Amino acid sequence: MIEHRYGSQPPWSLGVEEELFLVDAETLETASLYSRVYGEPSERIKPELFECFVEIATTVLPDGDAVLESLVELRREAAARAAIHGATILAVGTHATASSRGQLIVPLPRYERMAKAFGDGVYNQLVCGLHVHVAVPDPAACLRAFEGIVPRLPSLLAASANSPYWEGEDTVWRSI
Repeated sequence: MIEHRYGSQPPWSLGVEEELFLVDAETLETASLYSRVYGEPSERIKPELFECFVEIATTVLPDGDAVLESLVELRREAAARAAIHGATILAVGTHATASSRGQLIVPLPRYERMAKAFGDGVYNQLVCGLHVHVAVPDPAACLRAFEGIVPRLPSLLAASANSPYWEGEDTVWRSI
């Protein structure tokens, strides 16, 4: 059984993780550079599944303004380190022209296990996400927050569908 952590952080404080593409600064094509650019993972800048991804993560922060300030600084650092290698970062959910085939897996046991377990299906994960973690004080508050967001999920999903292209092909899907 997983133990809850309600109340372990100040109520309604936030922590954000943002996955970014590493791309060639000239062509904007994916660049498999994570290991070369960032080396060993840290708590704030770490790898994701593919070498063309970098994930930035804030600490637990009191509000949205503090999160924005932290994300701006983390993006600045990630981009500066990438620039040394002729690359930059791209903050999008999907890369409009990148092919998932041939992407290099970050050589860490976790990702190597995933690649082995999912086979070619692992290449369907060429997407980046933004994860917002909100501290809730107790199970009742968690349920109230959940019930409050559920009716808004269809609109949130529609607004977050940010690319009508997948691997260079028009999907005919559009966000609002």
